[in-house]
Amino acid sequence: MAAGGDTKRPNRSTKPPPPWDTISEAGIQHQGRFRGLGGRLFDVFSRAPLMGNADGPVFINAVTGTGVDGGRLAIVQQGQAEANPKLGFRLFIVSAVLFVIAALWAYGVGVASRLAVEEFQQTAAIKGMPGPGQIACDPTPPEGLDFVLGPSNWRPANGRPSECYVRFRDALEKVAKGSNGGFLERFASWSVSVPGVNGWSVTLVLPLALGLLALALLFVSAGYGITGRPMGPIIDSRYRMSLTIAQLVLWSIIILGGWLVLGLYNFGVGGLVYGALDQAAAATGANSVLRKLAEAFYLFPSIPREMWAVLGLAGATPFVSRLISQTGLVSSPTPPAPASGSADQVPDYLDRNSSPSEAHLTDMVVKETEGAGNLVDATRVQHAAMTGILVVGYAMLLFDAVSAIDPTRTALAAVAMKSVFTNMPPVDGTFLALLGVSHAALLTAKVYDKKMTEPTGRSTAAG
Repeated sequence: MAAGGDTKRPNRSTKPPPPWDTISEAGIQHQGRFRGLGGRLFDVFSRAPLMGNADGPVFINAVTGTGVDGGRLAIVQQGQAEANPKLGFRLFIVSAVLFVIAALWAYGVGVASRLAVEEFQQTAAIKGMPGPGQIACDPTPPEGLDFVLGPSNWRPANGRPSECYVRFRDALEKVAKGSNGGFLERFASWSVSVPGVNGWSVTLVLPLALGLLALALLFVSAGYGITGRPMGPIIDSRYRMSLTIAQLVLWSIIILGGWLVLGLYNFGVGGLVYGALDQAAAATGANSVLRKLAEAFYLFPSIPREMWAVLGLAGATPFVSRLISQTGLVSSPTPPAPASGSADQVPDYLDRNSSPSEAHLTDMVVKETEGAGNLVDATRVQHAAMTGILVVGYAMLLFDAVSAIDPTRTALAAVAMKSVFTNMPPVDGTFLALLGVSHAALLTAKVYDKKMTEPTGRSTAAG
């Protein structure tokens, strides 16, 4: 086998048979790394023939196929995934199309909500005294614990929905069925009629799902185009699937996808209002009430500070991990041994593969030190589990927030001149603490592995 996983030189800690033991490293050439049928890796080296009769017959190698008819490999196969830019480009086009559909769909549902509120106001007053033929439907929620009951005029009575909900449902159905009007009205009608109008609420479940799928396909397209593998974006410089990069990709997809869909829905609901408000504020001066309203009108939802901390942890951990493993930040750097085909200097004590084809999902839960690839790393398992639980949990929060957008929210946004979604779904300190502890455990384990490993790549830790 190669030295410490370095495929450019043989392992001198073992004693090869003669005459290999007398040949300098300069006279030995690495031919490749091969995977046997049982999964074991083989590093194969060659040398020049010896002078005269000092050498034996040509070696028939069942590993490389040397000396075998047709050079066919007898007991192993060398499967190398090659970059597939054509497939990557096609997937990128699909991703872009899905992204545009998701964005337009979310915007269209927002426009339909705005049109429904305008139609609703023909028969209901959402602010002030009702006019002829109108009923009072003020969407302002009560203060205190009565908030859970909703606005007083919107509360059900005798087991039946309030008249406000009934009239809003009629307005929404009219928008969904409307075939009159311009392109925008027809597009809004299509946006809410595709999932079907069920009562008085609108939904963003399908646009959100398409948006998340589009972002996921974007990463997959990059993987196929560069490495020939769908998981290529999470393969690191050691040609191993990286747990820290995987969690960064997951959080990026969930948070950016949700932020996009919620923001474009807000734009559909209040984009015209914001444009008129901003224009009026510009004409009345910097200190006017209209200017303050315009500055407080956020079309795209703000991201809570806890979620900024999540993004910070997700983004910083892969780089902190590399600083710990590949620099002298923690201790004196071990002598680097560059991986084959990699520009990065990888320390000897870290396991590495010779190509992206050898990367596996199991890389994310096994130890990364050389010679310990068959041992499960508990800190990596807990980090994978914790990240999965929290990512799925936050994704469920997003889908719950957009599954049924109540008409009181869109009506209140029209009254208060605010967006429907002013913030992304918040999380509490427990959510952030769990994620922080998980990241800390993972990085601490990396520090421990480095300090307990000799420069030669052999672990000194026992038990």
